[in-house]
Amino acid sequence: MISETRQQLLDLLTELSFHAPDMRLGQLLEGLMGMDHAFDGPTIYDIEDEDLVSSAKKLLDQLRGTRPPGAQSVSMVSVGASPTV
Repeated sequence: MISETRQQLLDLLTELSFHAPDMRLGQLLEGLMGMDHAFDGPTIYDIEDEDLVSSAKKLLDQLRGTRPPGAQSVSMVSVGASPTV
């Protein structure tokens, strides 16, 4: 049986794909990994699903225009997408 966290991550990736259709899945995952982790930090193999869920929620909030007040802005450029997305 798939865990609730894993299902949540898959659902978030589906929604991110809708908002950024030009990004490949690998680009989305790499971008999410880099949002909350230093590039010299863990590899994709070591990232917990919970961490990716957190990053995906932050990016979706920005794409929807619903970031909480004072939240750090995340651009699609910073997560590997072209600036035109």
